[in-house]
Amino acid sequence: MDTNLVAKKIKLLELIDQQQLQDMQQYVFEITGLPIGCLDNEGNLVSFAGSPESLCVNLIRKSPIGLEHCQEFATSLKEKMRNDIPSDTMITACHAGLLEGHIPIRIGEDLVGYLVIGQTFEKMPQKADAYRHAKELDIDPEIYWQMVQKTKVASREQVVKAAQFLHFIAREIISLVSTNLQLRNEIANRKKVEKERKKLTAAIQESEKKFHKAFNNCPIPLCITTLSDGIYVDVNQIFLRITGYTSEEVLGKSVFELNLLNDESSRNNILETLKSEGSIQNLKIEVKVKDGSIRHGSLSAIIIEINGVPHNFCLVRDITEQILVENKNKELEAQLFQSQKMEAIGTLAGGIAHEFNNILTVIFGYCEMGLYNRDAGAEHIKNYKHILQASERARKLVQHLLTFSRRTEVTLEEVSINRLLSEVFEILNRTLHKNILLSRELTPDLPPVKGNKNRLESVFINIANNARDAMPDGGTLTIKTEMLDLCDDNHLQLSPGKYVCIKFIDTGHGMNKATVKRIFDPFFTTKDVGKGTGLGLSMAYGIIKEHKGHIRCVSEEGKQTQFDIFLPALSLNNCLYSKSYNEKIYYSLNSETILLIEDEKSLRSLTRKALIQYNYNVVVAKNGEEALEIFKAHPDIDLVILDIIMPGIGGIECLKALRQISSDLKIIATSGYSGKESSQNVLKLGADQFLPKPYRFETLLYSITTLLHNKK
Repeated sequence: MDTNLVAKKIKLLELIDQQQLQDMQQYVFEITGLPIGCLDNEGNLVSFAGSPESLCVNLIRKSPIGLEHCQEFATSLKEKMRNDIPSDTMITACHAGLLEGHIPIRIGEDLVGYLVIGQTFEKMPQKADAYRHAKELDIDPEIYWQMVQKTKVASREQVVKAAQFLHFIAREIISLVSTNLQLRNEIANRKKVEKERKKLTAAIQESEKKFHKAFNNCPIPLCITTLSDGIYVDVNQIFLRITGYTSEEVLGKSVFELNLLNDESSRNNILETLKSEGSIQNLKIEVKVKDGSIRHGSLSAIIIEINGVPHNFCLVRDITEQILVENKNKELEAQLFQSQKMEAIGTLAGGIAHEFNNILTVIFGYCEMGLYNRDAGAEHIKNYKHILQASERARKLVQHLLTFSRRTEVTLEEVSINRLLSEVFEILNRTLHKNILLSRELTPDLPPVKGNKNRLESVFINIANNARDAMPDGGTLTIKTEMLDLCDDNHLQLSPGKYVCIKFIDTGHGMNKATVKRIFDPFFTTKDVGKGTGLGLSMAYGIIKEHKGHIRCVSEEGKQTQFDIFLPALSLNNCLYSKSYNEKIYYSLNSETILLIEDEKSLRSLTRKALIQYNYNVVVAKNGEEALEIFKAHPDIDLVILDIIMPGIGGIECLKALRQISSDLKIIATSGYSGKESSQNVLKLGADQFLPKPYRFETLLYSITTLLHNKK
């Protein structure tokens, strides 16, 4: 419902409590010494505060002729106000010569009433003029003259200033009226819902309670201070409640003594601005309350005079929650941007990994062919081994890249922590600054843990890099391992049992308690902009939790920092020591036929050449469509090697089609990047084995012979 339409139908007293309005007017009268009245939009007097011997209220308006004159004056005034802007303050003199300031009360564009302050003579009328006017109004001239003499004389300037002060307060009344009106509109729209009606009624009642007085019970902190030295003259209850002070602690003290404004320069600037410009609007400030915490406020202030002395009338809206929301939104926007950036990096990493794994598979293959070449000399064998070692490092790098982008499938295996830390130690020796001394104290004969080697390695390197950043001038990083047996009531909230504990101890500058508390939060970083994402330790935390372990940070500002990692140890009885594929090379004894489906030409050529060397018949296809035609033409094919990611119908659709044609066909699926098609999904769709690239050729041979022997 349009509030303007409602405003035309509802009287002013239906929008605001009369006693509340009367209390506010009485407060203003006590400050200014000038009578104040409130009229509705028909010119009827709603409430009045002033001298009990008011010429207008107690004499003129009680005369039928006088009342008629007052209503005619109100009507003309109302028409004039309708055409003026909402903030206008009009200074007029009525038919009796009383000087008045008129402040409109508008809801939107509609005038619902106005406040009147003054009813004073700019100069005392002559007795003859007073007698003549009394006769026109049919009032006893002598009584009228006595009332005239009791009426206050004030200059136009005094009335203007008083009206300005009243206008400042009137804005809060308009806000209250608007709030009540909106609540009433809500009630009107929900009359059929009794529960909602009761809630809205309660809200109106609560709102009216908060505003039952214009100053003391205003829900917005208000205060009055002297202009010259900032001494508090009056404050309202909400001011005291927010700041935590009592009125005895505030009144008579200056702004500087209480140190409410957190910034001293801000206090001086506010006073100087008020003295030079006379007012302040919506200035953002920080307020230091009694308990030492900081609240955010929006300050509006105006200079008023009390008994001829200039004072500041200040209104401070509490915008702490708004500022917190704005800051939170900025933080969320930064996190979203960072997440999108990481997603883009992950997509790029996945594409690079797929192509790079194909290349590495070719390198592995040719190196292995060279190693198994009986005519190769010792020097060539040595070179091939170096190439294999470098390729293995490249393979690990690709796995790290995929792990970082979370676009690789996590497989768990038995991991020797001491052996893994030794490899990490070598990496750190090459990458950390020379001014950082590395030390290790590894407990021998530790049982293995079940985990993902690449992910655990990334955790260890990440923690070491954080230690490096904490020691810009050099220091010592110590890596320790030990075996722990945790009981039921351990404070780490881990299941009881044996755990391998890994400790990273640096001699850096340490961290305070607040930083330690947030150290594993996503996007939290103490590094400069551009030097950290705030994701490293949060990812480390997630990886350790995936391994059913625990990670903690112990640090103190100015002292060392220690990261402790707890991983469940495997029982030696449960350890499965995998057979090394290079113990035996399997040759084809029956010259089986293999269909090789691979879109990468160099890899296709290498694999075909290698398989032929081991006595296999090889038929090749560069895509799924060609492979299906070949298989239909050669039903005697014993095994298929299928690349999952190919152009055309793709490996998944080709796999489904092959399995529909033959349920007994042995299929080995391969892929350099399993971001979309996990190994479990590929196996569910009919593949007998899944071989991730890059793979060693001996691994491929082992898979082939194992499947074919099982078939036979």
